[in-house]
Amino acid sequence: MDELLHTLLTMSAAATVGALAVLVLRLFLKKAPRWITCLLWLAVFLRLVCPVGLSLPVTLPAVPTVQELAAPVLSPAPAEEPTVEALPTASETPAPAETTVDPVPLVLGLWGTGTAGMLLWAVWSAHRLRRQVAEAVAVEKGVYESDQIPGPFLLGLVRPRIYLPAGLEGQARRYVLLHERAHLRRGDPWAKAFAWLALSLHWWNPVVHLAYRLFCRDVETACDQAVITPFSPQDRAGYAETLLRLGRAPRRPQAVPLAFGEENTRHRVHHVLEFKRPPVLVAVVALIVCVLTVTLILTNPGDRGEQLDGVSITQAYVLDGGLSVPLPEDLYQQLLNLLKGFEQGPYTATSGFTLQDGDVVLSSRTGGTVFYLSDDPSPRLIRINHDGYSATEKVSAASQALASSQEYARWRGDLNQYLTQDLANQLQDLATPYLGNNSACGAILEALHLSAVAGPYTFSLHTSAAPYGITIYLEDPVPAENDLLLAYLQDVSTLFLDLVDNASYVTWQQQGGEILTVSDQVDGQMDQESFQDVFAQLRAHAGACSRAGSG
Repeated sequence: MDELLHTLLTMSAAATVGALAVLVLRLFLKKAPRWITCLLWLAVFLRLVCPVGLSLPVTLPAVPTVQELAAPVLSPAPAEEPTVEALPTASETPAPAETTVDPVPLVLGLWGTGTAGMLLWAVWSAHRLRRQVAEAVAVEKGVYESDQIPGPFLLGLVRPRIYLPAGLEGQARRYVLLHERAHLRRGDPWAKAFAWLALSLHWWNPVVHLAYRLFCRDVETACDQAVITPFSPQDRAGYAETLLRLGRAPRRPQAVPLAFGEENTRHRVHHVLEFKRPPVLVAVVALIVCVLTVTLILTNPGDRGEQLDGVSITQAYVLDGGLSVPLPEDLYQQLLNLLKGFEQGPYTATSGFTLQDGDVVLSSRTGGTVFYLSDDPSPRLIRINHDGYSATEKVSAASQALASSQEYARWRGDLNQYLTQDLANQLQDLATPYLGNNSACGAILEALHLSAVAGPYTFSLHTSAAPYGITIYLEDPVPAENDLLLAYLQDVSTLFLDLVDNASYVTWQQQGGEILTVSDQVDGQMDQESFQDVFAQLRAHAGACSRAGSG
C-alpha cells in the first residue's frame, strides 16, 4: 500500500510541475490556436493517470564532479547516492510501538473515498440529466429538443446526443449546432471524461483543479475558433450574441455535459469578437513548442528508464569491505535484465535484514523503495519500502529462481572478478612516471579511497632534490594506537610508491605536525599478483576502518 501511495504522490508531483509549465506557456501562446494548449493539458492529465513516464533513447549526461574525473576506480559513492552507513537498514530503523497507527491505510482510504465520490458524482449527474431529457423529441439525426432544459448541450460518450431547448430557432440554432458538432468532430466528450478521471484520482491537488478548469475553458475556446474561422464579421457578432443569451456559469467543476454557453461566457464573447486567424508561422512555432513540452511532461527527467517491479532504478552499487563500490554499466545492465526475467511477486514479509559484504543495492534517487540482493546464506532479493516513519521488509519470490540460476551464478563470478582483479587493473592504469604530476598523484590517492576512510587531507610534493617524496596532511585527528587506520595508511603508501615511479617515500602527518608514519620505496615494482594482493588487503583495511568509524 505504501508503494501505491508513493506512486500517486510521484505522479501528482510530476504532473503539477507540468501544469505549472503549461500555465506559463499559455501566457505566450495567446495568439496560437487554442487546440494546442488543449493538447498540453491532455499531456498533463495523462501524466496524472499513467504511473510510468516515457524514457527517451538519449539522456543528458550528468556533469562529472572533480572527484569523479580524478578517481575512476573505487571512488566514493556520488553525492546523490547514500553511502552504506546512511542507508536505513531494518536494524537501524526504529520499530514503531505496538500502539502506533500506520498512516498509509488511513491516507489511502481517504483518497479512495474522495476518488469514488468524484466518479459517482459524475455518473449521478449524467443520470440526472438523462432523466431530465427522457421525453426529448428527436428533430433530426443526433439532435433532440426538450422543454425541460434551460440551454443546449452535448451529452454522452458512446452515443452522444445534442439537446436543444424548445423554441431555439433561426441563426442561434445554427450556431449552437455548429458548436456542438465541432465538439463531436474533435472528440471533446472523451477528452473531458479523461480529464475528469485524472481530477478524480488527484482530487486533493488544487493545481489539478485549476488545470481542469482551464482545460475546459480552452476546449470551449478551441471549439469557438473552429466554428468562427470561416465566419463573416456579421456571423461572429451573431455568434457572440447567442453566447451571451444562452451563457451560464457552472458553480463547480463539471464532468458532464459539454454545454454551448458554459465556461466564462464573457471571456469567450470577447475572444470571438477580437479573433484573428493566426499566421501560419505562429501556428508552426506554437506546434513545435507544444511537441517539445508534451515530450518533457511525459518524460521522467534524469531517469535511465530501467524499471524493476515498477520502481525506477538509477543507482546500483555493491558493498565491498564495508565500502560502496558502484557497479560498472555492463554488470548493472546484466543484473537488471536477469532480475526482470523473474516474477517478483508474491512477497513474503521478513525482518532483521542488515547489509553485509557482497550485498548489492538497487535504488532510485527519489528514495522510498530500495532493493537489496544478498547471497548470505542463500540468494535473496529483498524489497524495503521507506515511508519516513518505518520500513517494511519483503522477500521477493524471485529469490528462489536466483538460487537455481546458472546465469546468476556466472554474474556473481563476474562481479567477484571485477572487485578482485578489474579494479586493481584500472588502478594500475593511473600509474605515472613523475611525482611532480600533482593531478595524477591526487587521482591515485582518491582511487585508494583516502578521503572516504581518513577524512579531508592535503598533500605537498617534494621534488626539488632526490630522494623525491610526498607528505600527506590529515585534517581529522587520529586517535592513539589506531592500528586499523595505520594498516590502511601503510597499504596506501605501498600502492602509491609502486604507481609513481620516481617516488621514494610517503610521510603521513596529522594536525599539530605529529608524524604518524613514514614509508619508503622498496626495490623494484610489484608483479600483478602481488599488486592485487595488496589492493585486496587495502580494501579490507578500508572497510574495517569505515565500520569502526560508524560504530
